[in-house]
Order: sequence, then C-alpha cells, then structure tokens
Amino acid sequence: MKIMQKISVLLARIGNKKAFLAIIFLLALTIRLTMIFLLGANKLHYGDEFTYYKIATSLTNGEGFSLNGEPTAIVSPAYPTFLALAMIFSKSILWLKLFQAVLASLGVILIYNLAKRLTGSISAKIASFAYAIYPPIAYLSAVLYPQLLGSLWILAIFYLWLLWKNRKINTAKAFLWGILIGIGLSLIPMLLIIAVIPSYQILRRPSMIASALAGIILILAPWTARNAIKFNRFIPLSTVGWANLWAGNCEYTTPSSGSFPIYRTSEGKYLQSLPLDQSIKEYRKRVLNYICKHPVRVIYMYPLKFINFWRPYPKPITKTKASSVKYRIIFAVSYLILLLFAIKGMILNWSRPEIKAIVFSMLLFAAGYAIFFTRVRFRLPAEVLLIVLGSMCFGAANK
Repeated sequence: MKIMQKISVLLARIGNKKAFLAIIFLLALTIRLTMIFLLGANKLHYGDEFTYYKIATSLTNGEGFSLNGEPTAIVSPAYPTFLALAMIFSKSILWLKLFQAVLASLGVILIYNLAKRLTGSISAKIASFAYAIYPPIAYLSAVLYPQLLGSLWILAIFYLWLLWKNRKINTAKAFLWGILIGIGLSLIPMLLIIAVIPSYQILRRPSMIASALAGIILILAPWTARNAIKFNRFIPLSTVGWANLWAGNCEYTTPSSGSFPIYRTSEGKYLQSLPLDQSIKEYRKRVLNYICKHPVRVIYMYPLKFINFWRPYPKPITKTKASSVKYRIIFAVSYLILLLFAIKGMILNWSRPEIKAIVFSMLLFAAGYAIFFTRVRFRLPAEVLLIVLGSMCFGAANK
C-alpha cells in the first residue's frame, strides 16, 4: 500500500493531462510489445486463434465468412471482421498483434476518463497506470482473441453509462446505445449481460427502449439475414450456443473443464462431425435430456463454475509460453493484488450506487457464463472494472 501511495504522489506531479496520457500510452505500448515478442510475435497458440485468423483471411480473399472453404457461423462476426479490416494492410500475424497493441494502449484514455468521472484525477491516473502495466490485460495483445476488444467495449459502455445515467437522453443517444450493444453482442454475446444494469438505468422510457432495439437490429440484421440464406435457419449470433450449453452441462463437465477437453471425447468428435442442422438438434436434445435427468448435479456444478470464473490463473489446455509456471505465477500474483485493491475500493465506496451497479454487473457477467462453462480468459474483459475499483482506494487524495 505504501508503494502505491508513493506512486500516486509521483503520478500527481504530472499535472498536464495530455502529457500524462502520452507517457502512460507509451508505457502501455512498450509492455504490450514486450509481451508480444516474449510469447511469440508471429505465432498463433490456440485453436480459437486459428479459427478467427482463417475466417478473417477468407473475408479478405473474397470468400465470405467461411472456414476451410465452407460458409460458417461458428463464431460471432465482429472479431473476424475486425481482423479482416486490419488485414487490408497486411495478413501478417505480427502486424495484427501490433495493431491490437496500439489499440489496446489507447485504452488508457478510456479508463482514465471512466475513473476520473467516478472519483477524481488521482484515481484516474492510478487506474490508467495500472491498466498499462497489468500483465493479464497486456497479454490480450499477444493473442488473437475478441477479449481485447471486449475490454475496450466495457470501458466505453460504462463511461457512457456514467455520462448519461442521470440525464434524460434523447432517441438518438438511445439508438447509439443500441448500436453499441449490438456491436458487443456480435463481438462476445455474453457482453450483453454485463450491460444489463447500465441499460436498465439509461433506457427508462418505452421510446428509449424502442430506439435502442432499433440500433441492435441494425447491427445484427445483416448477419442474421446472411445466416438465414446460407443455412436456412434463424442464427442471430453463432451456431455454437447449444454446443456450449452441452459442454458445460454433461457427464464430462468439471468446474474448470471448459469446452475443449469435452470435444476431444469420442462423443464430442461425433457431434462435431454432424451436418449443421443435425448437430444443433443433437446438442439441444442431449443437453436438455441431461438437465432433466441430472438436475441435482447441474445445480451443484453451477456455483463451482461461478467460482472458477474468479480463479487466479487459467487451467492450461494448450501448452504455450503463457501457460508455463512462470507466467501463471505472474498472472496469479498480479490478479490477486488487483483483487485485494478492488475489494478495498469497493468497501470504501459501497454507499455509492454506481459502485453497487459495477459490482453486480460483474457478478451477473460471471453468473451468465456459469450457465455454460467458465474460463479465466472470459473474465479478462471485465478486469478493467476491477482496475477502476482498485484505483478508488486513492480517491481520498482527490478531495
């Protein structure tokens, strides 16, 4: 704590906001570039990364949203589309990671403004500094996962919520809110859950709700129409909803198993090999049968999956540098330190309704994932809110 107090005093001496943010941006970028090169600058490590990269490559080659030459909706469209846009300049994996690093480093501006609006300038500086150096968030620049954009989306959504929650917003702003929710849904569908409380507080009138729904429909309609044409089915986001529900609610499920080990079983391989219509029906049939036959185990597993969402380090599935003992210790220690500060900041400011809203939004986020299965990676976008809560330990210095 004394170290952080000294850091806050040092940061307070940088009086010029633009100069401070420029310094913190460069610090964040340096750490992210270091992480990229330490973990393998031009390498993909995980199965999902290959999926996103292949689909983005298909988009840039004019083959549409396809995987291995076949149309697909196995993932939501926003992140592969983002990668495809970046690929206009280069298809190099290194370029994509560098582009992500720059974008992620700009997040210091978002988190600064969010924390400042909540508490004040000192906590804002602490929050942006912590965001710059926090290893798990920096790690997101070194992998091709949508969680990086998800963290920026959460910062933007919660900043707008603080800006608008006590105002009577017009239909244009409600429509913009709906567009942002639609983008979040098409990026990581579970982001909708973390935005439930902010949405409830902003969209208080039926006309505002209608405007927001129009914004969501504007974003999702083209993708849904494309899927209806390609697959003759209503698929608003992706085709893996029932599959993920089965992965988190079947005889193979453990609190930390996730989906990948389950799909390695003979049954998982069989279900994946089925045609789309048949596989969806099979996943749905199996998960509903399992829930009906084993309700006690499903109920028992739910809180364990919820707890697993908050574990200090991921259970490694694919062996990479990031899954080595050294990196797991670094990630676990940094997360536990952040969690302690966040809990203290929450307790010190619990009387404020904004803090309650942020905390319950994060709990809802975990609760939503626990219906399916949980991984530490799924939590990372929301850790920017833990950083903001932790920075509030130093809010008194603002007054």
